[in-house]
Amino acid sequence: MRYDDGHSVGRGARRAGALAALALLALTSCRTVNIERSDGRPMPPKPRAARATPAGAMAQNMVFMPGTTPADSNGNGYPDTIQAAVMLSLGDMFVFEDGAFDLEVYSSGRYGTDPPLAQWVIEGDALERAKRRTGLGDQYWFSVSLLDYTTDVRPLTAVDLVCRFRPADGRPPVVSDGVRTLQLGRPSPGR
Repeated sequence: MRYDDGHSVGRGARRAGALAALALLALTSCRTVNIERSDGRPMPPKPRAARATPAGAMAQNMVFMPGTTPADSNGNGYPDTIQAAVMLSLGDMFVFEDGAFDLEVYSSGRYGTDPPLAQWVIEGDALERAKRRTGLGDQYWFSVSLLDYTTDVRPLTAVDLVCRFRPADGRPPVVSDGVRTLQLGRPSPGR
């Protein structure tokens, strides 16, 4: 290339100029400093494994969470299956422990005065199958059926559930804090 004053610029100088321009462009272009979500908030921290149950853990409290609506397992329109999640706590963590769960159903307001309408014991292999490791920690999930004890065909009735964990080492049981009330049956026709 020739300029008006007669001197020329060689290929090497042109290449050097082009490389300098590319280097300047690379140094001044965008650089990712923080990775954010599209709404501008930072990305969540990297996931970490849930803490495992320490050896010799002994539950002190229980979180008992039955499903709010029993399921109808036989399709006759009457709920008969109660599903529940239970977490045994030791301080600030949830743990697994050897033992057995007793789940009892009472007529509403009759816990402690009348015998249960139905009672299930979850132990041994059934207890092992009920274990789940979740983001919250160790949990037990189980389903029990009224059809094991009685019919599911009944008018709409409130019942109280109580859950008790009996540790295998013979310590006093860990009991749910109060009753959980559910509705079983269905309204009578015409109501």
